[in-house]
Amino acid sequence: MQGYMWLWEAEEAQIDFVLFPTPLDLIPAYEDSNKLVDLVEQIPQEKRITTLTIKRDEKIIGEIKERITAAQDYFQQIAKPYL
Repeated sequence: MQGYMWLWEAEEAQIDFVLFPTPLDLIPAYEDSNKLVDLVEQIPQEKRITTLTIKRDEKIIGEIKERITAAQDYFQQIAKPYL
């Protein structure tokens, strides 16, 4: 998320984690569909959503920039014979 905040010049970002019941066609015959569908559907929808807010961290963004530079340098080394 720090990389996206850097690219979009955002000060914070949010990630939503949502608990959905497993689609019936994805449940193997040996699994109990009650656990994977019915019990999940009994949980109120507002309790099945968790939002995580992340604040911009310039230190982490600086580390991302360093890794980009290192990756570009490495690419130049391995691509040199083919360029």
